[in-house]
Amino acid sequence: MAPDRGGKSTNSGSLTRTPVGSRFDPANTQAICDLVADLLGVMVVVTDMEGRALCDVSNPCGLQLAVGNHPRVERHQIEEHRKLCATSGLTTRLTPSYLGLLCARSFIRIGIELAGMVIAGGIAPDEWPPPPEKQARLAERLDLPVEDLAPHLDEVYHLDKSSQQRIVSTLPKVADLISNIAVAKDTTAGATQQPTRRTAT
Repeated sequence: MAPDRGGKSTNSGSLTRTPVGSRFDPANTQAICDLVADLLGVMVVVTDMEGRALCDVSNPCGLQLAVGNHPRVERHQIEEHRKLCATSGLTTRLTPSYLGLLCARSFIRIGIELAGMVIAGGIAPDEWPPPPEKQARLAERLDLPVEDLAPHLDEVYHLDKSSQQRIVSTLPKVADLISNIAVAKDTTAGATQQPTRRTAT
């Protein structure tokens, strides 16, 4: 199965969606993820600070689609996102995921609060696919037959160094955009909730 590079979101192989907090507009968040995934040629998702997806995964690679619906995979994904959240430092950089692929995250701030993350992933490292012994260990950890995993290992995104650097430099801008939309939404909501003052006569 070839990876979908159309930048569209899909429920297949994606994390289970959780109710979006009032600060994040679901339609705008999904639209931004779809656009960024299409422009960068990678998977993109926005999560809360507990690692739970706030939208569908945009542009999932074939490997994600192949294993994403397996019972243990969603737990691994959420744990991976929590690790990204707990990683020291605010700098965006590429790091190995639980599948061995590269991913990067940038925090979404609302005021002084870290409210979520935008994550890009599905990127093949320099040495990919992994050797058979690593494939076997990965399949065992995911409780998958290696025969089900191996055919999809190369259905990932192969990017040169300049494209990888573009992801690292773009993600903070995407996080800022989502943050600005959330702040504007908060401001608008606060204004509409202000009681109308009656003019004294």
